[in-house]
Amino acid sequence: MKIAYLGPEGSYSHLAAEIFLKETKGADDKAPFERDECIPFRNFPEVFAAVESGRVAAAAVPIENSLQGGVLQNLDLLQCADGLYAVREHVLKIDHRLIYRTGTPFREIGRVYSHRQALDQCAAFLSRETPFAALKETESTAGNAVTNQETETETEAGPTFLPDGLKYDGEKYSILYAQNVTSMEENEITYPFADLDGGDIISESVYNRTRLAEEKLGISVVSEHIPYDQINTVLTNGLMVGSCDFEALCGRLSDMASSSVMGTLYDAKKIETLDLTHSWWDQSVNDGMTLAGKQYIFSGDINYYDDYAITCMVFNKRLFEDRQIEEPYQLVKDGKWTLDAFSSIVNDSAIDVNGDGEMDENDSYGHVANCALLAYMLTGTGEIFTRIDDSSNRVLNMSESILSKAQKLAERYLNNPSVCIEERKLGYEKGDLLFPQGKSLMASILVGNIVGYRSQCEDDFGVIPFPKYDEAQSGYHSLVNHMWASAVAVPAVCADTNKVGYVLDTLGYYSPDTVTNAVIEKNIYTRSARDEESSEMLRMIFASKVFETSIVYNWGIYGKWCDLGLAETPDIVSTFTASEKSINKTIADCMQSITENP
Repeated sequence: MKIAYLGPEGSYSHLAAEIFLKETKGADDKAPFERDECIPFRNFPEVFAAVESGRVAAAAVPIENSLQGGVLQNLDLLQCADGLYAVREHVLKIDHRLIYRTGTPFREIGRVYSHRQALDQCAAFLSRETPFAALKETESTAGNAVTNQETETETEAGPTFLPDGLKYDGEKYSILYAQNVTSMEENEITYPFADLDGGDIISESVYNRTRLAEEKLGISVVSEHIPYDQINTVLTNGLMVGSCDFEALCGRLSDMASSSVMGTLYDAKKIETLDLTHSWWDQSVNDGMTLAGKQYIFSGDINYYDDYAITCMVFNKRLFEDRQIEEPYQLVKDGKWTLDAFSSIVNDSAIDVNGDGEMDENDSYGHVANCALLAYMLTGTGEIFTRIDDSSNRVLNMSESILSKAQKLAERYLNNPSVCIEERKLGYEKGDLLFPQGKSLMASILVGNIVGYRSQCEDDFGVIPFPKYDEAQSGYHSLVNHMWASAVAVPAVCADTNKVGYVLDTLGYYSPDTVTNAVIEKNIYTRSARDEESSEMLRMIFASKVFETSIVYNWGIYGKWCDLGLAETPDIVSTFTASEKSINKTIADCMQSITENP
């Protein structure tokens, strides 16, 4: 008899396969196993395919574990397989071991390779003991007992784009930081602390990333923090005197865009030593923020608030169970999470808990969102708010498609008693507490809210993307909020753009395995997501993020969608017809300014 398992030899599936064979042969059979009786395969789909094809008689596969619940991939494969079914169960004690180079401190481990299931099972240990390790998902845990030498060698070589022997002899590199954060010491670029042992995982990762870049280039990175609303003043003053006290800056995406229109930033495409096609730079930002062939702002692994600023939805698991509503994870996976599916959950779901005839903060809703709901949902349906006309000019998108979708959304949700538009119904402060207090089935939030919900929410919750328009839509789309996302830029009066390019690219190079790993893998996927499915959904959301150019550059379109979200009787066509001329003039003026900028 031949038994398939996820290889190589020595895996837990291999052990289970041998136990199955022993039980099949009988306790009295002392004959050793033949080598070809247990057949290893590279991944679980190949294991199932081997059984379906008749190549093997059976397979030993994990179905469930006590820490992470069901192994969803195998459950899906079993459900979809033709004529396959479970014949025997064996409970196997799992005892993972971390294999590493002798003498290496845990906090200096840079990568941990394993199957996703094992990474999730060991998440608490890895987060605590190896805070800077990037978690690398592979096909097999046992198969990665030996680290890929080629990968390690490449990593140890450091940034290959730097000239040989480049060192700046301890020169300072100053970065201006302007963001809407509370701490005057903490920022996304550098943490000015020498001893961070036992500190916050993100601050440690930022410090570690910046230290690696400093050592590589022989520089000292320093930062100055200013309030976000002062950035344009500082840049304008620098332009007037012809110099700045800083080489680069990081701030809110919307503020950076405003500065680019004013001509106070340097065109990144002209910096010869900065290659924005590198994997650590966000290509969706490159696409969305390039106007008139120029790009003044960019983003990527070097900064992380843009990851926190992605829009998504959450749902209350207790309320879904109480009302016998199936969790929407499978709908998302099957491409069936649509406006109709969303409406079927939300409509007629409001409950006047205290029976006073009024829906207020004491009652229960189907969905809670702020006044930007229309903008978020329209983006989710794949629409963009500007287009290129016949004269190659960018203009307001007034297509029949977007107008009909927008009117449909307004009619369905803006005056729906089951939908609480926070600013209209209760005010933002009261409305924002509904979901954490278990008073709404669902909510529209930013990914960053999930981190706070970890301690705020009384119930378990799941994370999903905004719905598609219909099943014909090819994929999901998740809008990035321009007021919370961040970006990087270089002042127009920068004295040494070559140095700036090398430093920013080097900081970017070291960021994926330090900053991004801490923010996304550890703080969001591992610490904040309440289940394996939410982690899967978040990966989908991160892969589908959209930077809407018209919103970032404040052409007045986003404001109109917010105004409509507050209107008692929203009229989409009339609103944009009346505003079309002024919006198009705003766009044209912006494009002319950028064209005329150096």
